[in-house]
Amino acid sequence: MAIEPIKKVTIISPNKASKRLMRVINRLGVMEVADLEDSFQLSDVLEYHEAQTTEEDEHLHKIDFILSFMNIFSPEEQSFAEGLTPLPLVTTEQELALILRKYDLEEKYRTISDLDETYRGAERVIGEIKNELAELEPIKDLPFDLQDFYFPKRMRLLLGYVPKKNLHLLDRTIEPWTKAAWEEIKHEDIQDEEDSESAKIKGSHIRMLFAFLAEDTDDIRKALSSVEFDEIQLPKVMERIIDRIHELKSDLSAYKEKVSEVSDKIKLMTEGQDPMKGHRPLKILKAYWQNSKEKQIASARGIQSKWVHVIGGYIRKKDIDTLNATLKQELPESEVTIQDPGPDENVPVSLSVPHLFRPMQLLVEMFGLPPYRAFDPTPFLQINFYLFLFFYN
Repeated sequence: MAIEPIKKVTIISPNKASKRLMRVINRLGVMEVADLEDSFQLSDVLEYHEAQTTEEDEHLHKIDFILSFMNIFSPEEQSFAEGLTPLPLVTTEQELALILRKYDLEEKYRTISDLDETYRGAERVIGEIKNELAELEPIKDLPFDLQDFYFPKRMRLLLGYVPKKNLHLLDRTIEPWTKAAWEEIKHEDIQDEEDSESAKIKGSHIRMLFAFLAEDTDDIRKALSSVEFDEIQLPKVMERIIDRIHELKSDLSAYKEKVSEVSDKIKLMTEGQDPMKGHRPLKILKAYWQNSKEKQIASARGIQSKWVHVIGGYIRKKDIDTLNATLKQELPESEVTIQDPGPDENVPVSLSVPHLFRPMQLLVEMFGLPPYRAFDPTPFLQINFYLFLFFYN
């Protein structure tokens, strides 16, 4: 394993051939395009142009949105190894052409947007229903309607828990307890499962209802605080609690059914042998538009005038002949200059890896490549790496 020799390359081509040039460079994959800001003095003749990626960004946004929503109900299965080191997406020109021609991204985006709106709305309501049920379930056995609880104008009613250990402090002969009346509100035996916290409270506390005049509120609340009274915050429900619970549970089932219908529709879109179904066509489209965006950005790193387009970058020494031969055949009007990179340039690093040590490349790239002109320590990591794999297995 060693650091590949890198050369600096500059390509000058007619401005009208700039798109063809970028397609060739992108197809070959042997050149890393760099920004020419420090290499050329800009003037009224030579100037930068901004990358126009509006179309690509719009398509990528729609594709990511569709994939993200699909993954909620039908996530793509991956092996453990694929999760650690995602494999490259392999396709053919024929498959790509078929997907570009037949896959209706706009129609799919509209459909998914409608399903997303239905799903998000249902999930929001389901959350609200569950919150209200959580408030009502602990008090569904109250022997009175809440509308009776809120009607008194000159009196105040408080419902809550008093620790059993403090019941002896409630003395009707001592102020301010002489100003209040109270009664235990026993829990009915309900078969529903209770959480451990509710069971604990019922075991060590007594549920009680306190009544007192409105003008005595401050005194009574202070006294209740001294006996560790834990008030139950009652919801503003003006109907029988048990009736409201039945109504909420019915609504909950209806909204869960809406979510289930959305899930079924997504599964119809992702399951089956149709090449236009599932995640794969979307992932291929995403790769296509991402590649198109990167070409636009790479082209914008160069400079241009009315007549010429100049791009620069770095290339491995062994790939120079391939680049020259391809440009000579497909863009004979272009001019290529090769030179050594300067000592202060941030040169990209490429490692030559023998087939036997390919697994080592993943580890090196994971922790960072060495600087271009520095010592390459990776050969000395090979023994430790394979020893680690041996003992791990």
